[in-house]
Amino acid sequence: GPELLEAFEKIKNVDGWNADHQAFMERYELEPSEAVAWSMFLLNVWRGLEADHDYVGPSDELTNAIRGLLVYPDNRLFYDPQAFSSDFAAYVERVSPGPYPIEGFAHDTGTASNTNPRAEVRQALESYYDAFSDRDWPRFADQFWPGAMLATIWTPPGETAERVVATSIPEFVDQAPLGPGSREIFEERMTSSRITVEGDLAHAWAEYDARFGDPGDVAEWSGIDAFTLLRHGDEWRIVSLAYVPDVN
Repeated sequence: GPELLEAFEKIKNVDGWNADHQAFMERYELEPSEAVAWSMFLLNVWRGLEADHDYVGPSDELTNAIRGLLVYPDNRLFYDPQAFSSDFAAYVERVSPGPYPIEGFAHDTGTASNTNPRAEVRQALESYYDAFSDRDWPRFADQFWPGAMLATIWTPPGETAERVVATSIPEFVDQAPLGPGSREIFEERMTSSRITVEGDLAHAWAEYDARFGDPGDVAEWSGIDAFTLLRHGDEWRIVSLAYVPDVN
């Protein structure tokens, strides 16, 4: 109702508007109350879609409804994955159209916005996968803070049982020619991510598709990486990465 919109407008005049939302209001010449009303309308729409997902399940109709919303980039401003169930948020991420990640849309260039920490983290993850796939090992190492570690479960050469193995970044880079750098084809591409940010700390679960081998002999698989990142100044870098190989 009008009283709620008026109260919200007064609060935001003191606390300040999110920079992306302020840009949205200026773009369409909206009054604050109009922006609030629109965001509440979209929230109700998203809640209805979440209910369809939870009680009916995924469907072509639900996928088309979500894509119909997200094909308009400004609608993405009013979707916050953390406001919904993890299952529904993951489904939205999978069916999201277009080249922009949900967390990472910016009005002007389609790159991460400096005012959106999740977008900045998403961009850091993209840089990691790009450097890894390019086998640019100096740039790969630069994605991590000094002392960062990689951890996984595997059976080291000469051993008979799996165990947890932690490796420093310099050690991993030294071993890379025997692993991801040993075959003509190697790439990992992130397909979706679930990111949470608290101050200068971020956690991310990133799903990826991988290809490894030589022409005519290529293994393909999907996996999940678990990242912990820290921001120092304006820069996000990785402090730990855990993964479990799942080659099919």
